[in-house]
Amino acid sequence: MLNEREWEEISPLLTNTVEKIKEYHEKHSCDIATARVNCNPEAVAKFEELTGHKNIRYEVIFYLRRSSYGPKCEGCGKLYRTPKAKLCADCGQELEQDA
Repeated sequence: MLNEREWEEISPLLTNTVEKIKEYHEKHSCDIATARVNCNPEAVAKFEELTGHKNIRYEVIFYLRRSSYGPKCEGCGKLYRTPKAKLCADCGQELEQDA
């Protein structure tokens, strides 16, 4: 998961990647899958630099912003799907509110 500082570094590269794929697709008259493979997105390289994780597809990075999720569930340990979630989608545990 990317913290906010890391997200600020990588988010402009994600936008640029989409544009580069579109340009490659149009210029080479190929399908989108081929364009993705041949673009070598900067966002993927930046993600590897920030996290050490390799071979992450750029489209997965969009879902790795930590602030997009809620806290860890005390029941199963997975993240709540949104910061406003009150119920864990995986195990059904209710989020305990501070009294």
